[in-house]
Amino acid sequence: MTIAAERPAATADTLKTLREMLAAVRASLVSPELPATEVIVLDPALLTADDAAAAVLEQLSRKVEVGRRLRAAYIDGFGKPVDDRPVRVDVSTYLACLFMFVGLARGDWKFLNTAMKMQDGILVDKPITLPAAFESALRVSLGEAA
Repeated sequence: MTIAAERPAATADTLKTLREMLAAVRASLVSPELPATEVIVLDPALLTADDAAAAVLEQLSRKVEVGRRLRAAYIDGFGKPVDDRPVRVDVSTYLACLFMFVGLARGDWKFLNTAMKMQDGILVDKPITLPAAFESALRVSLGEAA
Protein backbone atom coordinates (compact mmCIF):
# COMPACT_ATOMS: atom_id res chain seq x y z
CA MET A 1 0.00 0.00 0.00
CA THR A 2 1.32 3.42 -0.95
CA ILE A 3 0.45 6.48 1.06
CA ALA A 4 0.69 9.69 -0.91
CA ALA A 5 1.31 12.79 1.14
CA GLU A 6 -0.55 15.87 0.06
CA ARG A 7 1.57 18.75 -1.08
CA PRO A 8 1.91 21.44 1.56
CA ALA A 9 -0.05 24.53 0.67
CA ALA A 10 -0.42 28.04 1.99
CA THR A 11 -2.99 30.67 1.18
CA ALA A 12 -2.04 33.72 -0.83
CA ASP A 13 -2.54 35.89 2.26
CA THR A 14 -0.24 33.68 4.34
CA LEU A 15 2.46 33.77 1.67
CA LYS A 16 2.11 37.55 1.38
CA THR A 17 2.56 37.95 5.14
CA LEU A 18 5.56 35.63 5.22
CA ARG A 19 7.13 37.36 2.20
CA GLU A 20 6.82 40.74 3.96
CA MET A 21 8.35 39.32 7.14
CA LEU A 22 11.21 37.78 5.17
CA ALA A 23 11.91 41.07 3.42
CA ALA A 24 12.09 42.86 6.78
CA VAL A 25 14.41 40.23 8.25
CA ARG A 26 16.60 40.25 5.15
CA ALA A 27 16.88 44.05 5.28
CA SER A 28 18.01 43.86 8.90
CA LEU A 29 20.80 41.45 7.95
CA VAL A 30 22.51 43.81 5.55
CA SER A 31 25.16 45.78 7.36
CA PRO A 32 28.69 47.03 6.66
CA GLU A 33 30.13 44.21 8.79
CA LEU A 34 28.25 41.49 6.93
CA PRO A 35 29.88 40.17 3.75
CA ALA A 36 27.56 40.17 0.76
CA THR A 37 28.22 36.46 0.32
CA GLU A 38 26.58 35.76 3.66
CA VAL A 39 23.27 37.32 2.69
CA ILE A 40 23.65 35.67 -0.70
CA VAL A 41 21.11 36.72 -3.35
CA LEU A 42 18.15 34.94 -1.85
CA ASP A 43 15.28 37.30 -2.37
CA PRO A 44 12.00 35.52 -1.54
CA ALA A 45 10.24 37.26 -4.42
CA LEU A 46 12.56 35.51 -6.88
CA LEU A 47 12.63 32.09 -5.33
CA THR A 48 9.04 31.12 -5.98
CA ALA A 49 9.30 31.70 -9.72
CA ASP A 50 13.00 31.50 -10.59
CA ASP A 51 14.36 27.97 -10.88
CA ALA A 52 17.97 29.19 -10.96
CA ALA A 53 17.50 30.98 -7.63
CA ALA A 54 15.80 27.90 -6.19
CA ALA A 55 18.82 25.85 -7.32
CA VAL A 56 20.97 28.01 -5.02
CA LEU A 57 18.65 27.18 -2.16
CA GLU A 58 18.88 23.51 -3.13
CA GLN A 59 22.67 23.67 -2.79
CA LEU A 60 22.37 25.27 0.63
CA SER A 61 19.85 22.64 1.63
CA ARG A 62 22.42 19.95 0.87
CA LYS A 63 24.95 21.76 3.07
CA VAL A 64 22.43 21.58 5.92
CA GLU A 65 21.20 18.04 5.29
CA VAL A 66 24.53 16.36 4.55
CA GLY A 67 27.21 18.56 6.06
CA ARG A 68 25.19 19.81 9.04
CA ARG A 69 27.11 23.06 8.84
CA LEU A 70 26.68 26.38 7.10
CA ARG A 71 29.70 28.57 6.64
CA ALA A 72 29.71 32.34 6.26
CA ALA A 73 30.99 32.30 2.68
CA TYR A 74 31.52 29.77 -0.09
CA ILE A 75 33.35 29.64 -3.40
CA ASP A 76 32.90 27.40 -6.43
CA GLY A 77 29.11 27.33 -6.27
CA PHE A 78 29.01 26.44 -2.59
CA GLY A 79 31.53 23.70 -3.20
CA LYS A 80 34.09 24.92 -0.72
CA PRO A 81 33.83 27.21 2.28
CA VAL A 82 36.13 30.24 2.21
CA ASP A 83 37.09 29.55 5.81
CA ASP A 84 35.70 27.87 8.94
CA ARG A 85 33.59 30.82 10.12
CA PRO A 86 30.06 29.53 10.77
CA VAL A 87 27.16 31.50 9.39
CA ARG A 88 25.67 33.89 11.93
CA VAL A 89 22.64 32.68 13.86
CA ASP A 90 20.42 35.44 12.47
CA VAL A 91 21.44 34.53 8.92
CA SER A 92 20.82 30.80 9.44
CA THR A 93 17.43 31.66 11.00
CA TYR A 94 16.63 33.74 7.91
CA LEU A 95 17.66 30.84 5.68
CA ALA A 96 15.43 28.43 7.64
CA CYS A 97 12.51 30.85 7.20
CA LEU A 98 13.37 31.07 3.51
CA PHE A 99 13.38 27.27 3.19
CA MET A 100 9.97 27.23 4.82
CA PHE A 101 8.58 30.02 2.65
CA VAL A 102 9.77 28.42 -0.58
CA GLY A 103 8.53 25.02 0.56
CA LEU A 104 5.06 26.43 1.19
CA ALA A 105 5.03 28.56 -1.96
CA ARG A 106 6.16 25.71 -4.22
CA GLY A 107 4.51 22.86 -2.34
CA ASP A 108 7.96 21.29 -1.87
CA TRP A 109 8.44 19.00 1.15
CA LYS A 110 12.22 19.01 0.78
CA PHE A 111 12.59 22.66 1.70
CA LEU A 112 10.08 22.35 4.55
CA ASN A 113 11.98 19.34 5.85
CA THR A 114 15.25 21.27 5.81
CA ALA A 115 13.69 24.18 7.73
CA MET A 116 12.25 21.85 10.36
CA LYS A 117 15.58 20.02 10.73
CA MET A 118 17.33 23.36 11.24
CA GLN A 119 14.86 24.20 13.98
CA ASP A 120 15.37 20.77 15.55
CA GLY A 121 19.11 21.41 15.81
CA ILE A 122 20.66 19.68 12.79
CA LEU A 123 23.27 22.43 12.49
CA VAL A 124 26.09 21.57 14.83
CA ASP A 125 27.41 25.11 15.10
CA LYS A 126 24.48 27.09 16.45
CA PRO A 127 20.83 26.26 17.17
CA ILE A 128 18.08 28.42 15.73
CA THR A 129 14.51 29.26 16.63
CA LEU A 130 11.98 30.03 13.91
CA PRO A 131 9.77 33.07 14.46
CA ALA A 132 6.34 32.16 15.84
CA ALA A 133 4.56 33.47 12.74
CA PHE A 134 6.46 31.00 10.55
CA GLU A 135 5.70 28.08 12.85
CA SER A 136 2.04 29.05 12.94
CA ALA A 137 1.86 29.37 9.14
CA LEU A 138 3.44 25.96 8.77
CA ARG A 139 0.97 24.35 11.18
CA VAL A 140 -2.01 25.92 9.41
CA SER A 141 -0.66 24.89 6.00
CA LEU A 142 -0.22 21.33 7.18
CA GLY A 143 -3.72 21.26 8.65
CA GLU A 144 -2.63 21.21 12.28
CA ALA A 145 -4.07 23.37 15.04
CA ALA A 146 -2.22 26.67 15.14
